[in-house]
Amino acid sequence: MANIELPKDAEGREIPLDTKVLYNDRGVGYEVNRFTFGVDVITHEVEWTACSYGTGDMVYHLSVSSMHLERPDSLKRLAEDLNRAWNVHGKGYRDMPCHYDKDRGEYCNDCRLCSHGKMDCLDAMMADIVSRVNRLAGDSE
Repeated sequence: MANIELPKDAEGREIPLDTKVLYNDRGVGYEVNRFTFGVDVITHEVEWTACSYGTGDMVYHLSVSSMHLERPDSLKRLAEDLNRAWNVHGKGYRDMPCHYDKDRGEYCNDCRLCSHGKMDCLDAMMADIVSRVNRLAGDSE
């Protein structure tokens, strides 16, 4: 009997079967209610599908290989992050980088910008912005 591999997302990352949300290319999240595994009877290709219940009797059957484990970055998402940080800065707060990362936890070590003393938070935020802009500009070329 062959081993069945875990499903992989659009970037090729393994998706744990207890995953609760998958994202499409536009960053829209779909609640995952269950995964199904099957073989296409015509092409004989193996396929993982995530089922997501919509409103009423609607069920979305999402091809896992075209979905994302994490919300994809976009210019809109970058603008939201920058606007959130700038709005805090405009109110006189000095912790602008803390508001740039909206998923930051309660402590500095929870922040994805935390470099544990290698650079200050503002430098880490600017490095992240430059990296995101370069990555997003590369995607559009």
